[in-house]
Amino acid sequence: MTKNKKTPEENKINPQITDVKIGVRDLRKIKIYPLAFGDQLELSDLIKEVLEAFFKTEEGSEESLSIFIGFAFNLVKVNITKVLELIALDEDPKALLKELTNVQVDEIIHVVYEKNFEILKNLKSLFGKATTVLSTMSTE
Repeated sequence: MTKNKKTPEENKINPQITDVKIGVRDLRKIKIYPLAFGDQLELSDLIKEVLEAFFKTEEGSEESLSIFIGFAFNLVKVNITKVLELIALDEDPKALLKELTNVQVDEIIHVVYEKNFEILKNLKSLFGKATTVLSTMSTE
């Protein structure tokens, strides 16, 4: 049995593109595209805002936790269509919101993390190696 050969166009398709099934009632597949580096930096700023707000909450204070949750939800609400525009290029982000369940959003978040942010662990390791080399060179 021979394998189907791919066309040159098919060979150029980014392997990081991931299919995810969505739908409240009837499931359909959508493509989740990796973020461009500039878009990733922009999304990182949003995540940083949420984390800064989280760490400003006083431990055990229900009021500060309530303020944080309100801030986080508002940040997501204001930016979710923009994020969907960046990762679901073939879809209308506002229409997409009406088709997503919380479980499907969770799956999409994991895909975005794995394809765009998990690699940062490798960069951190590389930075550590470079720092070691530079410190060795400066002591010679």
